[in-house]
Amino acid sequence: MFRTLCRIALLLLVERIEAADMPLVDPTRPPVGSSARQETVVEAPLRISMIVIGPKGRHAVINGVEVKIGDAVNGFEVVAIDHGGVRLRRAGVDSDVQLLPRLKKTGK
Repeated sequence: MFRTLCRIALLLLVERIEAADMPLVDPTRPPVGSSARQETVVEAPLRISMIVIGPKGRHAVINGVEVKIGDAVNGFEVVAIDHGGVRLRRAGVDSDVQLLPRLKKTGK
């Protein structure tokens, strides 16, 4: 029994010595060789609350901000405003934001 306890104590001691030689690694940090930084950017969705087309021009209210063609909102340039929505451009890519959601018609 004494020999068994001595062996267990010796094994535990050897394990502690080996563990002390190893550096501690934070599992929440990126790997050491990783230089690319990844950031998550969450943008608020663009919502049109109003479109006005009249003698004074075309205006829309997007996320509470009144805009006209040529203005910028959330990094997008307003390139067109029509009755159904607004066309926005960022980095040469156009996106359409609708005033009302598109509904599917069901036949009866």
